[in-house]
Amino acid sequence: MDPSREIDNYNICIMDGRKVIHYNGCTRPNEGDTEFDGAIPEYLAEEMTFCYVPVNEYSAGRLAYEMAAVTQYQYPLASGDDVREYLTGAEHLPLRDVNENTPCGDYWCYLEEE
Repeated sequence: MDPSREIDNYNICIMDGRKVIHYNGCTRPNEGDTEFDGAIPEYLAEEMTFCYVPVNEYSAGRLAYEMAAVTQYQYPLASGDDVREYLTGAEHLPLRDVNENTPCGDYWCYLEEE
């Protein structure tokens, strides 16, 4: 896992009897534009709430549409080790490879793998 790249994190779960992608957000390097308590952290975690897309309806465009409609929170992460800890327990799986047979669980992928 390379913390210097934007990393999306999501989970696959069952909601109302349908398998869905619950997009949680991403970690990314701070480009120096975001400050917390007077300090500029090296990395940021950005979290979404209520961003769900049915697995069989997933597309990068659909996910972008859903993301635009949800609240976003930002948290500072001081180092690449903090990024790895934030994503502990998640498995690497590109979003484009998710299908109805993907087991429920926590996953991550690089932005360009959507």
